[in-house]
Amino acid sequence: MKIKISADSTIDLPKELIQKHDIAISPLTISLNNKNYRDTIDIEVDDIYQAVDAGSEVPKTSAVNVYEYIQLFEQFKDYDKVIHFSLGSLFSSSHQNALLAASEFENVEVIDTENLSAGSGLLVLKAVELREKGQSADEIVTEIRSLLPKVKVSFMVDTLEYMRKGGRIGSLTQQSVESMKIHPVISVVNGKMKIGKLIHGSLKRSLLKYCVAILENKEKFSSDRLIIAHSGLDQALLDEVINKVKEANYFDEIIVTRAGSTISTHSGPNTLGILGILK
Repeated sequence: MKIKISADSTIDLPKELIQKHDIAISPLTISLNNKNYRDTIDIEVDDIYQAVDAGSEVPKTSAVNVYEYIQLFEQFKDYDKVIHFSLGSLFSSSHQNALLAASEFENVEVIDTENLSAGSGLLVLKAVELREKGQSADEIVTEIRSLLPKVKVSFMVDTLEYMRKGGRIGSLTQQSVESMKIHPVISVVNGKMKIGKLIHGSLKRSLLKYCVAILENKEKFSSDRLIIAHSGLDQALLDEVINKVKEANYFDEIIVTRAGSTISTHSGPNTLGILGILK
């Protein structure tokens, strides 16, 4: 059975993995300084940070439109099945647009990942794994949908500046939190982002606290794979987190990836997430 796997650009997997597994990508649009860019293609995260530091507004992100999805799916009309992974439907209209486009084809199945960033990426990699084992498209879709509530995603944020500039919080909230050196942990729960723990301390100390708290409950996760995603972090700090995870000697595969423009636009630099699938 010839199965094609495609996904929105928000899956935040390393480019080498996307190329290795021949995953087709549909890019969201990033609007910065009155210009539109294709996520992961025309703009890099550091370009956004430089622009915001220079006084630009935080960029806006736009969903993939129906016509763009039709163009994507049209390329694979000769496949037995196309399984497309969309950004969570509560985060973007991309999912609804993908469904509308898929209705024009008999071979396209759209999965609402109910997630973002490498949380969606974990599901894509699982689908690749099942395809390589020879499972049918229906079997893959059924297995993936059973995993949706088990995807565990959280990020620790260093600055609330991007959320404030994006209108998600007020300036007083930002000043209060940052003056007390509090680092919020944002989790995805039932398809929505929610602020969970508040970790107090320097960036380094808070990152390690966040990491240790997750590893204390590592047995709740499937040991197959863990993803460490960051939006731009000092390499020495990143290495400390990676080493902590490796020292746990629990996960068979640890993937380190740079979060793309969509998540970074909302979180800003020095954000780090640890993502896995629960048993």
